Amino acid sequence: MPTSEPLPRGKVLLRDDPLPRGPWARLESDHAIVGEGSRRLFTFDLEGRLLEAFVDGVGYRRGLDNRFLERRRLPGAPGLSRRLRRHLSAAEARDVVDLACRTAARAREGGYPAVPALDFDALEDDARRFAAVYRPIGILPPDQYLSIVVQLTSGCWYNRCTFCTFYRDRRFEVRSPEALRRHIQEVKAFFGAGLLRRHTVFLGDANALVLPAARLVDALAAVREALDGREVFGFLDAFSGRRKQAPQWAELGEAGLRRVYVGAESGSDGVLRFLDKPGTAADVLANVRAMKEGGIGVGLILLLGAGGRAFAQEHVRQSIALVNAAGLGRGDQLLLSPLVIPQQAPYARLAAQAGIEPLSPAEVRQQAEAILSGVRLGRGARWSYYFVEEFLY
Repeated sequence: MPTSEPLPRGKVLLRDDPLPRGPWARLESDHAIVGEGSRRLFTFDLEGRLLEAFVDGVGYRRGLDNRFLERRRLPGAPGLSRRLRRHLSAAEARDVVDLACRTAARAREGGYPAVPALDFDALEDDARRFAAVYRPIGILPPDQYLSIVVQLTSGCWYNRCTFCTFYRDRRFEVRSPEALRRHIQEVKAFFGAGLLRRHTVFLGDANALVLPAARLVDALAAVREALDGREVFGFLDAFSGRRKQAPQWAELGEAGLRRVYVGAESGSDGVLRFLDKPGTAADVLANVRAMKEGGIGVGLILLLGAGGRAFAQEHVRQSIALVNAAGLGRGDQLLLSPLVIPQQAPYARLAAQAGIEPLSPAEVRQQAEAILSGVRLGRGARWSYYFVEEFLY
């Protein structure tokens, strides 16, 4: 494995400089970029792991398990993302890595900085190291894909939502303080200099923030001490578990927690019952208001298409009401996530039994536009789409 020693420098290519036509390389403080003109771009962390690639108009993202996701534009498609997504075969992934390594070698021969670039077999070895450190990571919010995941918990506290199968294969478990500290050290050893590319911490898994505040304060202290005071983010199921009040959230904020992502899914209690959520939109609102009163940012997640045509109008109307009542402002996010139903999830079977028809891609887009036309986001709040099928860690 590459060491964390300072990388040698060659020709200096600044960000604002015109890109050379041939192979080139640029070192940043936390990553390296290798390219050939502007047609081919490869981003590496400082341990030599390929993170992203752009080749002749096609984008690729690599996960630490060495899976590759291709993203290709589909102009005129009726859905929201207008991108084709597919996972590469091992042979295709090897071709991308080989091209990245050859480009890095040619740039070095041309006098540019020597960028560490792991070949495909080394990346396979690295993926095995990753699997030894982490339990499977189900999902992260889209702005946290490059976070340092620390798994205080494994699985989901509730784990019965009809549309979700991310954690069905495991029990909800909590690491002891001693096990958590060992895990953090294993995470640091695995990433090495690659930690520099990852500026935040995500406290996993799906529902770690359901734990008592005192337990979380201790966990946050251990995380921030070991990881240079990075800000911490996490998920919360706002329907089950004991609700925290504003003073407890304020204490967690002082300990380093910055934003909580809440799977509200819908402002409609009818939709929530169909999704088998153990509570109501009022529970979500009470939790969100307590977080905001305690100074914690909120990422509020809505499921586009939830409840199909039967609930479409109610879903839009009540979701707008929920968002507006939440008063999202600076540091907050609204995330609109098109519903994706895994084959083994109960949702499709239950919808068929109830005669609930799914929305078409065009109707999902219309639903997003309807919600966005009605919500009022305060100064500093922002919204984005959340495509779960694009997740790789």
